Amino acid sequence: MSYDHSRKRLSTWGFEPVGEEEGGYLEPRFTLDHWLNRRSYIQDFINFELPNGALHKYQNWSSTEKNELKNYYFIVLRNRNTGVSKIPALSSTPTGNKNASTNMSRVTAWNYYLAFVAQSLVIEADERVNWSVRRLNSEEKRLLFDSRHLLRWNNSINAYYIPFELGFVSPGDPFKVYQFLESNDLIGSNHLQTVCRLVDWCRQLTHFSGGWDADSIFNQWQYRGFPPIEKVINGTIDITRPADGIKKRTGGCWGTTGFLRMCLRTVNIPVKLERKAGHALANFISAQRYITHGDDLYNQMFKTETQIPVFRLLINQAT
Repeated sequence: MSYDHSRKRLSTWGFEPVGEEEGGYLEPRFTLDHWLNRRSYIQDFINFELPNGALHKYQNWSSTEKNELKNYYFIVLRNRNTGVSKIPALSSTPTGNKNASTNMSRVTAWNYYLAFVAQSLVIEADERVNWSVRRLNSEEKRLLFDSRHLLRWNNSINAYYIPFELGFVSPGDPFKVYQFLESNDLIGSNHLQTVCRLVDWCRQLTHFSGGWDADSIFNQWQYRGFPPIEKVINGTIDITRPADGIKKRTGGCWGTTGFLRMCLRTVNIPVKLERKAGHALANFISAQRYITHGDDLYNQMFKTETQIPVFRLLINQAT
């Protein structure tokens, strides 16, 4: 046990040196599998969809699979990037006027899933936020821990993919996304405050141009899948209009709602995409608030009239 000066509390998730001579390796005084076994309210929701459609429940994972999750966990715990690519490798690459699509091999999908679950587990076990997943209901925990809320298997293309209802954004390194939230002071004292801070940041987003054909998407994000989340955060150029400079481009209401979902899950705030009149909106279910339309976050009024408080944009279920 040691005192964490940066967070002003005791830290129990330390490491102890092993070996009598200098240079011994560090061994964690913590076993993730045992920790999860004592927390069924988390373990029961860690499920990965297999290509045959069956759910591969954590309780049935092999020791190798559990060790893979453990390795990601300790990487994140040490405040290091997980190593998954900021641009998912595509199992097939759409070109021309074919629609952009993020499709991945099983290995690629599995590693993104493990990285995101590890990020959520570190947030919970290391108490890096003021809330706990213990307070979430079953639907909310599935949004965080069930792979079908990150990506899904598609028999017709023999690959994992991101479906319409999850939002038009591709995953990146979850720890880098978490760092983005932390470095911009977007993590508040509760769910609602954090939602408001991220929504406020989104004023600087720019709606993409053109359609969802692969060439158009490549021109704006230099990728033929859905916009990668790290590129949305950092900004890209439109190679057909380089004079416009770097902009934080988002894929309209569907892309923005996907962006909110993926950002907030790195701090264990579940968000559900809902479809209304052909458009996407974010349901911040644990904060009991909605956005009526994903594009509202950067429309001309909200983008320029910065004195408009964020809470004016959020509505409750009754509204």
